[in-house]
Amino acid sequence: TTNSDLRNDYGIIRVFRGESAIDTGLLKAGCFIGDHAKTAIGTLLNTGTVVGTFANWFEPGLSPKEIPPFCRGHTGRQRLEDILYTCRQMMSRRGCVPGPAYIALLTNLYENSRL
Repeated sequence: TTNSDLRNDYGIIRVFRGESAIDTGLLKAGCFIGDHAKTAIGTLLNTGTVVGTFANWFEPGLSPKEIPPFCRGHTGRQRLEDILYTCRQMMSRRGCVPGPAYIALLTNLYENSRL
C-alpha cells in the first residue's frame, strides 16, 4: 500500500467524514487507519484518507477519501460473524483474547455504522 502525505498543490489537508470536510491545518498528514483494517498489495491511499475499522480495501486505482468501516471493497459489507472470527484469530496469534467489552464495542460500531 502506498500513502500520500502531501498535496500536489501544497494546500492544507482536509479529512472527510461523510458530507463534512475537516481542515487539519496541516501541510503533511498521511492516512488514518482504523483497527483491524486491511489493504491489498498496490493499494493507493490519497492524502488524508480515512480507512474505517475492519475495512477490507482491495480496489484498483486511487482510493476514495473515506473508506467506510466494515466494507469489503466498493460494494460489499462484511458479516459481523466473520469480523468477530477474524478478530479472535488475529488476536490469538499474538497471545491475546478479545474481552466482552471489546466484542460489545465492535458489535455496537458495526450496528451503528453506515455503508
